[in-house]
Amino acid sequence: MATFILHTQQVWDRTDLSLQEKTILNYCWAWKARGNAITVSDTFLSSFYGLTQKEITDVWINLQALGLIKIEYIPAGPRIILPQPLDTKSEDTSFDIFDHLY
Repeated sequence: MATFILHTQQVWDRTDLSLQEKTILNYCWAWKARGNAITVSDTFLSSFYGLTQKEITDVWINLQALGLIKIEYIPAGPRIILPQPLDTKSEDTSFDIFDHLY
């Protein structure tokens, strides 16, 4: 992953995402293409892409709200990011940013 990142054209073709959102979503799809679980930390993404912590948090929130990712939390462990199909809209309008606290 350190030498190159695969590009997912469907991510870059989306017109409803900012550059930061496309960049991070593409990163997730690159890992998914390799068959790896996605457990990247915000600190790593902040350093890798030169984004602030707030920008990264906003990206995760928006990608979840659009139904493009789901995040699972392992107690006392990492969060796992699950990219969702790019060509469908989320039907779930009950998005709750505090789901991981329940």
